Amino acid sequence: MAEFRSLVLSPGPAPETEGSLSGIPETGGSLSVGDEPDEVSRTKVPGNVTEFTPEIKFQNRKETYRYLCPSAGQFWCRVTGLVFVMASGGELEYQTTHWDMALLSPTGQLPAGPPFDIRCPQGALTELQLPHCEIDDRRSDFLSVAHVSCGNLEVLSPLEVTQTHVRVSIAGLSLWGLVKSLWDSSILGQVLLFLQPGDGVDLLPKLNVFVLPGNVLLSQVTEQQDCRSSLIKTSSSCKLRPKATYRVSSSSKKTEIIQPESECFYCSYGPNFHPTFEVFLAHGARSLDLVLLKCATKDGEKRVWRRFVQLPVPAVETRTPKTSAPQRITSSEGWAGALNKVIEELEADEYKKLKNILHQKGMPRGVLGDTEKQDLAHRIVSHFGTEVSVHVVKEAMASIPRNDPVIQGITEALCGAAEIEKERKDTL
Repeated sequence: MAEFRSLVLSPGPAPETEGSLSGIPETGGSLSVGDEPDEVSRTKVPGNVTEFTPEIKFQNRKETYRYLCPSAGQFWCRVTGLVFVMASGGELEYQTTHWDMALLSPTGQLPAGPPFDIRCPQGALTELQLPHCEIDDRRSDFLSVAHVSCGNLEVLSPLEVTQTHVRVSIAGLSLWGLVKSLWDSSILGQVLLFLQPGDGVDLLPKLNVFVLPGNVLLSQVTEQQDCRSSLIKTSSSCKLRPKATYRVSSSSKKTEIIQPESECFYCSYGPNFHPTFEVFLAHGARSLDLVLLKCATKDGEKRVWRRFVQLPVPAVETRTPKTSAPQRITSSEGWAGALNKVIEELEADEYKKLKNILHQKGMPRGVLGDTEKQDLAHRIVSHFGTEVSVHVVKEAMASIPRNDPVIQGITEALCGAAEIEKERKDTL
């Protein structure tokens, strides 16, 4: 059974709007636990609201959130931006899901946020506040709430639309999500970057650029990336207009190809999240400047987002020599042994950082304690399970950081084994 873990988040930077960017680029790195996405930070609710970080359960790379409200009150989730109004204490369990367009299309409404499957066994939830990313002053006229239950969808008028949330009374649980009747209202968006390493010879490193509405959860995109992709941390907020055309540009000499040349932006809420742009980089690329431009405005092209992006070192995955057989890891013991090789490579301060990261990802201090290196791998596998432990350790190595060829060689072998194991389970 998958384990729940806690994720500790800190406030992110304030969102930016189109045309308000300074000429000073900002630096980035690898996103690690402890960082809060820009748009989630934006959805903080003023007043007497209790902030909480839910427990997170991973199952088939899908996140489910759980929180036990201790009493009546308002509770703001740092991960999703949702606000729950409780009449009494009770347990909340919720996750993102996908829109059934066969139900939504006949209403003439469009998705304006991800739908959430929400459960509260005690029936104590009386009001829900869903985060939106609309910045049009008319938002109270075109935003509504869709409730899906027993195969039926009803569109409800909200109690109130604030600058960040849409309030709705809860008459029953199941699926809840935001919808809107207006196509082209401007929104607060986000730009997410994922780096796929090259091989140092033929395969170029590639930066996948996702241009998305601001209330798409980071976890929804991350869970669809393979384990070799690394999320590049940089401030993401920008102002976007649906059906407008955008393109990505870079003056870096390490940029080989950017495709497509331009793309029309639509507010997509899944189920699949594909890169909006692909930036192919030269081998050895360490950094680049990246600009998102809005095309064909009355003043020509308009810059809506610009960042200086630093890349992990090296942006190369280790190649297995053609003369040697690929490494196979087929048991939890073999998995733990391979993880142990990674841990043995760490210096004392790096080992301490690893244990802190593992605690942030849900391992109790009591389990970690004064654990020696040779014992930690088995505890990681025991706590997270074989597949999740690989992703946890890979992210930890990027955060420490340890991306040298020795560490990469072992973690890439583990990632390959994790993908094989996932495919095997999917066929069962």
